[in-house]
Amino acid sequence: MEIKRCVHVLLTLATVYGTSVSISSICSLPQVKGNCRGIFEMWHYNSTKDTCSLFTYGGCGGNENRFENCTQCMESCSTNENRTEICQLLEKEADEDYYSGWDDNTGGDGYTAPPREAYDEDYDEE
Repeated sequence: MEIKRCVHVLLTLATVYGTSVSISSICSLPQVKGNCRGIFEMWHYNSTKDTCSLFTYGGCGGNENRFENCTQCMESCSTNENRTEICQLLEKEADEDYYSGWDDNTGGDGYTAPPREAYDEDYDEE
């Protein structure tokens, strides 16, 4: 709902200043990571596939075709009646992809810590 309010304000300002901006033009913009090196998970609408996808936003620059969650993305851009169900599947899939690289010894995606026993052998309590 918040994104719709922001888009409404944007459209109102665009009308006042004589610029024609529409939701469809925002939703047809390409996915742009931005200029900075931040790591923010955002959602982008793909107008060819009529669905949203997760991408890593750098934190600055880019364009308006980025949303904080799948629901905002689909509600703003898609005409598909099954938006809620699609988002549930996409979000579950994104979570599974993210955690698939983890195991019990992983401190983060791609960085594996040694097992606790390795520390215990080298640690001598005094």
